[in-house]
Amino acid sequence: MSGALDEVIALHRRGDLAGARRVGQRHLDARPNDATLLHFMGMMEAGAGDLAAARDHLERSIALAPSGPALTSLARVLARSDLPALADLDLLAPPGGAGDEFLSLRARARELGGDLAGSAEDLERFSERHPDDSAAALAAAAALAAAGNAGRAEAYDRAMLSRWPNEIKALLGIIGFLEALGRSAEIADQFNEFPLGEDPRIAALGAMYRARSNGQFAEALRELDGATGVLPEGTEAQLRGELGDRAGDEQGAIAAFTAMNRADAMATPHWAEGVRRYRAMLDATLADNVRGRPKSACPETRRPPFFLLGFPRSGTTLLDTFLMGHPDVEVHEERPYLDAAAAFTDASEARVAYWRALDREVERPSSVQIDKYPLATARAPLINAMFPTARYFFALRHPCDVVLSCFMTRFRLNWGVSAFLPLDDAADTYDRVMTIWTRTRERSDLDVQEVRYEALIARPEEVLREATDFAGVGFERTMLDHRVTARTRGMISTPSHAQVVEQLYGRAAGRWRRYREFLEPVLSRLAPWCERFGYDLS
Repeated sequence: MSGALDEVIALHRRGDLAGARRVGQRHLDARPNDATLLHFMGMMEAGAGDLAAARDHLERSIALAPSGPALTSLARVLARSDLPALADLDLLAPPGGAGDEFLSLRARARELGGDLAGSAEDLERFSERHPDDSAAALAAAAALAAAGNAGRAEAYDRAMLSRWPNEIKALLGIIGFLEALGRSAEIADQFNEFPLGEDPRIAALGAMYRARSNGQFAEALRELDGATGVLPEGTEAQLRGELGDRAGDEQGAIAAFTAMNRADAMATPHWAEGVRRYRAMLDATLADNVRGRPKSACPETRRPPFFLLGFPRSGTTLLDTFLMGHPDVEVHEERPYLDAAAAFTDASEARVAYWRALDREVERPSSVQIDKYPLATARAPLINAMFPTARYFFALRHPCDVVLSCFMTRFRLNWGVSAFLPLDDAADTYDRVMTIWTRTRERSDLDVQEVRYEALIARPEEVLREATDFAGVGFERTMLDHRVTARTRGMISTPSHAQVVEQLYGRAAGRWRRYREFLEPVLSRLAPWCERFGYDLS
């Protein structure tokens, strides 16, 4: 590490941002080609909120020495700002064109910046350049699936299985697409089409899926024992947990879900640091909430969207699938519009950034717009500051069922959901997020329509009539067939994809009672919320 960089870092760590800027600029005047110092200066400016300066420093660093960390830092800055679109990463390609290393780095940067389609495009190009590389084809298929292009992703994996008939990861990719598309009944047939050689473990895996499809969960668990080692550790543990839960083996299910979460945490770099930073964000939001966040000084000139909030696993995906069945409603599911707004401390500037991010994806401007993002519940103060007249759907479910379901669900890990892996962390996160929500609601008298999961599955028409009245649109009977809507909406990006394509069922309501012994250490944390929301702990 250079002495110049050491000096700047020391000043920054002491909280002397002005001094760090001054000394850093002095060194850059003397050594303008110091790519490492430029990178750090860019990250420092991003942390201070000067995104234009951050972009300038990072682009200069990348022009001198393209690197994965610098590209990733730039992608994060572009995603937070309203400066350029992520497509501007094209301008950073080397003069001779985008080489293999650059394509890989840019794909990662685009993924982290939220440009999943651009990331998939880069990985497809990389795969086309290396047709004999099965890992490259797998990466392209996974990226296409993440971007919502299920058809092309499935075609990639089927072509791989034709060329590399023993590639289990390709078959698992197809299984994942079928589950996300609500076509899990077709999974067992894939093992007839692609037997993957003579490995008896593959035959056992196929038998497991057939038994699961027939509702024979104990038998499926026995078959899974014969497939040990075929699946990635976290995937096998997830299946064991789900099958154990359905077979009534609560202890086995808890052991499996614990193993699943442990495997995912170990496979996620800096997981513990992510949890720490997410909690720090929640604590900072709580502190701001005590003081009250200044609202936008500029009047609202457009009707705000509706916000569909609620803690994850509270029924938000089921509710948004019902609402998607209305012809005059457009639901935006877990899109990063609020990320763009959060880069600004001024509520008026944040609102402009939010609208620009949303407007890029609106398909039916005349429809009622609903922004659904459970983790955005912790950003209620920001939403209220931008849109004082906004209206909210808030999904509620028994807190014990919510926390248990978060622990038992395999999320695509980010800072927020990483806090669900140990049970006590999940309960702690629930407590903090609900404190933010209830304080914001009470302070600002938010206009809220609560939707209880238990009522939605028991009396869907009654609940949906209330919801459509609240949204100002007439009730449509087409909304009631949520399974048709789920199957026609394409890939479902949330972990609820398997549930929302099923007929409504009540087995998940009150499931926590079967696991009461396991939940005992966190019941005292959840009890006040059960009482507040009218749920029984007996």
